[in-house]
Amino acid sequence: MCEKLRYVIRKAAGLYWLIDTCQDENPCRMPLSMNEAGADICSRLLRGMDEEETADELSALYEADRTEIMSDIKEFVRLLDGYGVEYNR
Repeated sequence: MCEKLRYVIRKAAGLYWLIDTCQDENPCRMPLSMNEAGADICSRLLRGMDEEETADELSALYEADRTEIMSDIKEFVRLLDGYGVEYNR
């Protein structure tokens, strides 16, 4: 079991990168690149917020349509699932 924070998000080369710090696979998976919106969604999900809470917070923060934000979140969650990201749902 990994003793440190499993995932970290770092910004480099104009993108945000999700890095799995507890891989025991060989070869290791490459970091997942994402834009600022993806990093914003990802950081909230990794902190334990659910999709509904994330949509509420981001729609208020950016004064944007909640339905569109929820659609973006669901699409991003599919990406995270495909990458194998584990987080509380």
